[in-house]
Amino acid sequence: MTFVSIVITACLLYAQIVTCLYCVRHTSRQGGYSALDTCKINKNRPIAAAAALSNKIDTSTQQNNLTFDLTCKASASECQGVSATLSKATDIISDIFQFETPLVINASYVNFCQEYQDCHHDAKYASIGQAYPSISYVMMDNTDKMTRLYPQPLLKQYTNMSEKPSWTQYDIEAQFNNEINWYFANNADPIQSSQTDFLRNVVHELIHGLGFMTSWNDDFYEAILPLFDSGKIEHFITPTLLAQTNNHQLMSDYSANQPFWGFVEFPFDKYIHFKNNNTNSYTSFTSITQQLNHFSSSNATFRNMVDLANAWYNSDEYSSSKRLYTKAVTFLDVLAVIDNEPLLFLETSVNPFSSGSSLCHVDQSQYLNTTEYLMVYLANTGIDITQLEQMFPQGPIGPKLLKVMATLGYRVKSNVNTDRPSLSYWTPPQGLVGTGSNPSPSLSIVTAGPARLPTSSSSTPTAGSTSTNQSKSSFSPTAIPQYWHPLLLCIITLSLLWTALLLLAIVGGASAFNASALSKDYDNDRIIRVIDVSSSVVREEIGIRANYLGSEPTQVYFFVLPAMIHHDVATMEAFLKHKSKDALAMVFTGFDQEQQLYGYEIQLQEPLEYNSQVKLGIKLTYTHQIRPLPAKIPQVSKQHVTYSSSIFMPSPYHTSDIKTTFTFPTTNIVSFKGGEPHHQGQQTQNSIMYGPFSDIPPLYASACNFHYEYKSPIIAITSLKRHVQLSHWAGKVSVEENYAIKHYGARLDKEFSRLQYQLTSHVLDQTNVLTSLVFDLPASAEDAYFRDEIGNVSTSHFRREETKSRLEIYPRFPLFGGWGTAFYFGYDAALKDFVHLVKGKYMLKLDFVNNVRDMTADQVELMVVLPEGASHIEVIPPSTFDMDKIEQSKYYTYFDSTGRPAVEFHKTNVISEHERPIFISYEYPSIRLLQKPAVASVGFFLVSLLSILVSKAPWKIGHEQEATATIELHKHEPAVIIKKNTATAKKRSATPASRESSPFPVFVDENAVAANTRARKPHIEPVLLEDSLPKKLPPAGGSKKRKINKKAGK
Repeated sequence: MTFVSIVITACLLYAQIVTCLYCVRHTSRQGGYSALDTCKINKNRPIAAAAALSNKIDTSTQQNNLTFDLTCKASASECQGVSATLSKATDIISDIFQFETPLVINASYVNFCQEYQDCHHDAKYASIGQAYPSISYVMMDNTDKMTRLYPQPLLKQYTNMSEKPSWTQYDIEAQFNNEINWYFANNADPIQSSQTDFLRNVVHELIHGLGFMTSWNDDFYEAILPLFDSGKIEHFITPTLLAQTNNHQLMSDYSANQPFWGFVEFPFDKYIHFKNNNTNSYTSFTSITQQLNHFSSSNATFRNMVDLANAWYNSDEYSSSKRLYTKAVTFLDVLAVIDNEPLLFLETSVNPFSSGSSLCHVDQSQYLNTTEYLMVYLANTGIDITQLEQMFPQGPIGPKLLKVMATLGYRVKSNVNTDRPSLSYWTPPQGLVGTGSNPSPSLSIVTAGPARLPTSSSSTPTAGSTSTNQSKSSFSPTAIPQYWHPLLLCIITLSLLWTALLLLAIVGGASAFNASALSKDYDNDRIIRVIDVSSSVVREEIGIRANYLGSEPTQVYFFVLPAMIHHDVATMEAFLKHKSKDALAMVFTGFDQEQQLYGYEIQLQEPLEYNSQVKLGIKLTYTHQIRPLPAKIPQVSKQHVTYSSSIFMPSPYHTSDIKTTFTFPTTNIVSFKGGEPHHQGQQTQNSIMYGPFSDIPPLYASACNFHYEYKSPIIAITSLKRHVQLSHWAGKVSVEENYAIKHYGARLDKEFSRLQYQLTSHVLDQTNVLTSLVFDLPASAEDAYFRDEIGNVSTSHFRREETKSRLEIYPRFPLFGGWGTAFYFGYDAALKDFVHLVKGKYMLKLDFVNNVRDMTADQVELMVVLPEGASHIEVIPPSTFDMDKIEQSKYYTYFDSTGRPAVEFHKTNVISEHERPIFISYEYPSIRLLQKPAVASVGFFLVSLLSILVSKAPWKIGHEQEATATIELHKHEPAVIIKKNTATAKKRSATPASRESSPFPVFVDENAVAANTRARKPHIEPVLLEDSLPKKLPPAGGSKKRKINKKAGK
């Protein structure tokens, strides 16, 4: 086996691999968010073959740059724009990377439907482009002894290799679809909302072509899936299969022999890791590749694909690949780790896994509006690189992406270290099946397993293939009476009809809201926006004066929100712009899939006629919108953050006039970008104003970015649990609040220094460190406490003021960026401050949350425990926002018999605007006050009675042995016997024994002993012994016979 055949194998593999495609919705030309890299292009496009090795040393003195050859099938002006954009893209990359050997791109701008039969006119998505290395070489990485496919563009940078291949003419293959509404670099007009920036996509794809891609895919799963019954085999992913076949492509024929040489990675796979559950450690994908290569010792030839599928299904490696698939579709579970430092989260939100989208892009939610925006798989239309560079001046390639490329082996002109591992050409091991050392191996036959040849075809695994064998694939009408009962056929027909109706309803519901179709209903005569970013919670106020242009009266005005910020909206309310500010209902109407917009209708109080005018006000609050930049700072340093927004309000209507003002907490605004050159902003102290601007088209967006100083800590309450318990008996309310908080500000660039912290305590208010928290409590609060997981924390101060009480707490350690802590505090307050008697029912008034000023609470749970016996409970939640969940339950505590009714409230994304009262009314008869004392009294009585019964019960097992003692009182009196148990006898015999053992003489007065014995006579149970009576009593003159009573005792 020569190296040429291995390289040709790599070429065949690349002919099957779909690398990081760009896709856009074909029907959308209206702006919004375009879906990129979610479609596949024909896998059988021609790829240049590799040539044999040569001993020539690359001594080229040509300038290090990136050039291209272009095949363009479009109009002359369009081709000129394509050429200009490609030229600018190669200049951008050449200015960043110092290529050791020049690279050449084979670019084509054609109609995908005509050239590649990749037609998506009636489909949801359309492919817009792709780029991949023209060829890769199988190399051995000597640092970890792993076999990897090195792309030619990357391998060309290893100039110290003594022996090099004869490079193919082109290093990167790039194709772009001319059916897309592109915006080219030489366009004089600003980009329109319906256009896609061609320059950004070209740079994105060329980075993929340079090696930012993964070999992990589900091609193996897709190939063997038809061999299993539905649901029998679970989804899994593996790296690319490495094998050579003689007359057919690998996995292309079910009946052909299938060689297995193991799995092979790309260079970037070396740095991909996944998070271990419940720990902060990471496991590399390379370690999983090593496990998978234990399958059949990576040296087997299976009789056919069925045997290969059965062997894989029964293997431990199949289980490992399933577990890794779960990681690859779990949000923020996979990331790139370089030098043991987590660097970039990779895209894992696509579910099910999508080869070409998953893992070979950075996470959309984390990096879209950051310096690492280039390699996300969803990008905005209506915005070009020029506008993005105003927000991120360092260029489209962010610092983290630069580090990845330098680690792969590219030399970066900036101060980034290049890492190039030691490589050697891979040679087949001795005895590898199908090679010269083992040309005719024995076939592996595995029949045990669920895999079977599909009934539709026995030769090809492609789903679209057809068979000429009528007995296998044709449908015979004569078979209907044999297999189909008329009733069963009727049921199936009705089921299919119902499914079709359901699908139509779903599709109809999904497309019910179309933002683009509303553009002619209103004209926004004037819009004034004021956005306050003085805290970590962004507050926006909008004033709208709109003219109705419809022919029919309406009571609805539509308002839209982009999908990327919708989940961060904490509150949203609308009102009439009058003195009364009457509240208006905002009702969710649907999601515009094409525009990626959430629609809300504002319901007006009165119908509007044609040319009528309405004045509206809208208030919005957002969370998690500001991010620290830089992300790491010294311990004593000022913090700076960035905030991104849009100069214009996204509206489905035309806007005649608009002005937007941003307010900041400081005048130290480092930079603000966006809107240039037509929509520039002006700074006035701590404010930046854009506009007024006129004639803004519907759904028009123009991004802006601000970089400014922010002294306060960025605190988020990840979990808040409030427990409120009412006691009518004690006349108080007991409150306990459990907090888990985290600091999302800039992290420390070095280890924390306690000494430096103490020395700089006088300037800590200028940094982002959190040293204390202040909580306002009711004026009647008492018995306050502050504890954490360790126990009581003494660093707190509680004081009463005239109208409130105040609790100041100091955590055990200061909180810097990235740090977190958990604690809880509680107090008692007078019941009369919260509960009042209204029309025979008790009314509780309690705020949903307290003390969340300038903080965000991600999860809030409030449990209100009412007195035992409360009934007819009615809950009145706040009217300004909706709870996520309200439920009632039972809560048990001391001396409860029937349990206390409890009401639980749950809500996410909570801020200070949610400090609104909750009302709970309930009935509680006065007789219920006696329930607990009565239960306690009955309980004590029962316990006492039980203890008496227990003490009287004969718990001893068996009969006790009795001991007898005979005492002769007087010679003339009968002897008596004293009965006692053995234990008592032993116990009382201890004294004489002790006396006998005493070293001192003991004198005993026998008369006193006898008298004492007689004195205790009534306390003993004497028994008269018949045998001890004298047969003849001594004579006693004048004395009567003594009568001795006989008493039986036990």
